[in-house]
Amino acid sequence: MSTVLERTPSEYWELVHTFPLVPVHDEDHLSEALAVAERLFAKGNAISEAEEAYLDVLSGLIEQYEEQHYPFPEVGGKRMLRHLMEARGVRPVDLAPVLGGRQVVSDILNRPNRSLSLANIRALAAFFHVPADVFIKPDTEAE
Repeated sequence: MSTVLERTPSEYWELVHTFPLVPVHDEDHLSEALAVAERLFAKGNAISEAEEAYLDVLSGLIEQYEEQHYPFPEVGGKRMLRHLMEARGVRPVDLAPVLGGRQVVSDILNRPNRSLSLANIRALAAFFHVPADVFIKPDTEAE
């Protein structure tokens, strides 16, 4: 019976030798890891199984570092909606057919006590192609 190490292609080990798969420890290391990941990702469909396996592990190490050092602040659903609208150039009128009319869009955007319904959340997630949970957190007074 062969071990995982014996079955792992030499191409994988060459990648590990070139850029070891260890936790990212600082910004310089992060930059190097991102450069390696970008080179592999740029291969698209031409990426080998060994490269894909290596990239999968490297991506996890990058993600782990970024989650620890660049936490994404939680924001309320309506604030996220405003952000996505601005970032993607979506106007309130563009959301009218998605949410059921101009008045609904106006109420959501302008009434502080109007929260997003489950139907609104599902429609917005589909429209913006994002997970529904980005709209679930209630907005605070300050938002």
